[in-house]
This record gives sequence, C-alpha cells and structure tokens, in this order.
Amino acid sequence: DASGQGGPTLAQSLLSVTLEPFAASAIIKPPSTKKLPASMLIRDLRVLCAKLYGVPTTRQRLLFSDGDMPVLTELTDDMKDLAYFGFADGSKVRIEDTHDDKRAPAN
Repeated sequence: DASGQGGPTLAQSLLSVTLEPFAASAIIKPPSTKKLPASMLIRDLRVLCAKLYGVPTTRQRLLFSDGDMPVLTELTDDMKDLAYFGFADGSKVRIEDTHDDKRAPAN
C-alpha cells in the first residue's frame, strides 16, 4: 500500500504480555514480560513457554487474564491467536503443568 494507510505495523501490534510460571518445576523462575504479536497462535505461545520454563507443550495448562479481572480463561484452542482471546497490553498468562495435578497429595 503506497499511501501508507495499510494495516498496523508489527511494532504497533505487539502486546506486552507477562508470562507467570506456576508449574512446580518452574516456580523458582521469575515471571517474564514479552512483546508478542496479537496474531501469535496459542500453539506458538506454548512453544515459547516450553523454552522459557521447561514445561513440555503437551503438559501445559495456559490460563489468560487481561490484567484487571481476576477471572482466568483457559487457552485451549491452539489454532486461535492472542487477539481472538482478547489479549491486550498488560495481559497475563499463567503456565501450569498438568502433571502437578497428579503429584498433589490426596486428602
């Protein structure tokens, strides 16, 4: 588009998202704030979380919060993008390990 009136540039569409490890194996690692494109697929977010925190993609439970509301939404559709779930600047993702559920002592 020669007029410069095209869609937003990549820099404009980057969202500041805080990744918070809650997995037992990664709890000692600090939260990490990343600039992520709104078009990033959940599948790719899982790969990033695996690299940062060592929780395999198949064992991740990703829970999204917009930063203001205490309600957490589980990110279950790997082929949807961040924009679909309503990600914005200041959003947070909690990374849990489904294997932690199996290790919890029975009461």
